[in-house]
Amino acid sequence: MYHLALMYAFGRGPMQDFYKAQSLFQRVIEYNPDHAPSLRYLGLFQAKGYGSNAPDYDAAIVYYKACAKAAGDKYPEVSSICVDEHDRLADVIQRVRNP
Repeated sequence: MYHLALMYAFGRGPMQDFYKAQSLFQRVIEYNPDHAPSLRYLGLFQAKGYGSNAPDYDAAIVYYKACAKAAGDKYPEVSSICVDEHDRLADVIQRVRNP
């Protein structure tokens, strides 16, 4: 299901559909709550507003934290990406909320 979500996210095969991709990533983490790659994409989708009407930065932060925790030693490169994306987004939020 994860690979199908990627296909929808990038428009490889089926037509690009962020709503469908987000739904499939959600289904992956319902089945496996520690699937770090899906958590990372859900964080990205929330941060960018893909598959929704507007970005949800707070939800993105939650997904990035969950991703970094879930990735651990199993997916060290994904863990590193999630930590970096979390830190960048947290910095942006800090600057916007406290100018």
